[in-house]
Amino acid sequence: MSKDSPMKRMTHAVQAGLSMSEVSCEATVALQLQECDALLRRPATHHTELTTCIAGLVAMKETPKQLPLDHGYARKMAEGLVELPLVSIDLNTVQTNIIIFNLKPGAPEKAAFLRNLWERHGVLMTAFFGGIRAVTHYDVGSADCAYALRAVEDCLQLGAAQSNGEVCGKAKADLHHRVNGSLKDYE
Repeated sequence: MSKDSPMKRMTHAVQAGLSMSEVSCEATVALQLQECDALLRRPATHHTELTTCIAGLVAMKETPKQLPLDHGYARKMAEGLVELPLVSIDLNTVQTNIIIFNLKPGAPEKAAFLRNLWERHGVLMTAFFGGIRAVTHYDVGSADCAYALRAVEDCLQLGAAQSNGEVCGKAKADLHHRVNGSLKDYE
């Protein structure tokens, strides 16, 4: 670790042409390193404090490199969502790793959609100011986004096949066939 003060390191970083967010992150990492070093030297450091400190350091060092990928994954997922007939999304609003979209009339109720998304596919999205919020992050890659997009499509189709909370007739058979590949074991 450099012996320079965080302010001096920030000055050097600006002179080197780093963006303000990169500079801010660099300074924060330097301060966190100093704080973690002090924690390690304390005899009564709690395991949780140390674990939190290390996790924070990893996040601050790795996140700036990961963000452009996360933003790209979010954009690609949003471009897939815009193709779904029951989804409304403004692609101009997808500038970061956060995607906000709405369900159009004819789509399932938002709470049921989110519950099915989680229970059937393990995909977590949340209700957000009248819309739905999805976030890409360090543990989410291109294949995960493609999977989430298929899960959204499946849950939208499941919702469209429901009538008063019950899957009905031909729609139930079609859904069973699509999910399971055949009508074998169909009730």
